[in-house]
Amino acid sequence: MFGKKFNKMELPEGYTITYHAGFMGTEPNTTESLEKAIEMGAKIVEMDVTFRNDGTPVIVHADSAGDKGGVLFDEAMKAVAKSEGIMVNLDIKSVQNLPAVDETVKKYGMMDRVFYTGVWEKWVETVKTTSEIPYYLNYNVKKSDVKNPADVIALADKLISLGACGLNSNFAFANRRLVEIMHKKGIPVSLWTCNTKRTMKKALKTYPDNITSKEPKVLEDLIRYSK
Repeated sequence: MFGKKFNKMELPEGYTITYHAGFMGTEPNTTESLEKAIEMGAKIVEMDVTFRNDGTPVIVHADSAGDKGGVLFDEAMKAVAKSEGIMVNLDIKSVQNLPAVDETVKKYGMMDRVFYTGVWEKWVETVKTTSEIPYYLNYNVKKSDVKNPADVIALADKLISLGACGLNSNFAFANRRLVEIMHKKGIPVSLWTCNTKRTMKKALKTYPDNITSKEPKVLEDLIRYSK
């Protein structure tokens, strides 16, 4: 299927697939969708986290949830806590009240099974000073970023200096060199969002630690039936 350009044996040990919010046509950011992911054996599930005007954390794909929008984050964490092993990617859309996120995660004993994505450099200081949850730095890799190995090394060093636990990037211009250098620096790489076989194949050829997809079963099959 991939010929000699992809060998699943070269994927990093413990590689994972994240079930994107709204995977396989489910209603995104609902407890029903989260429960479906658990039922299907997801290792990681994504939920979009933001806040109502009063600071209440909710899950919805929006910068703000107004007065009553979104599903309560408490309900979402209660749903995923039913699974003993599932990890949760908290894709934050706001940093308005991160201590409330920590409080809820601790309530359900999930602190060792959650991490943030959606964290751009402008939010790093707020995340580091108001939350105990580890974070992947969001960075939109561009073609120019991966031409020179020195630039990739500089990016890796930047992630380390910022205290990020990994790199979360679009798949478009990520390449094998980027991932290899990040791995040499001890930095895991997660790529988003691959929803077609073409984009999945492109991402897989970089051998990342994680791929986020709305079609996780298609991605699982591509890996399973490759050489």
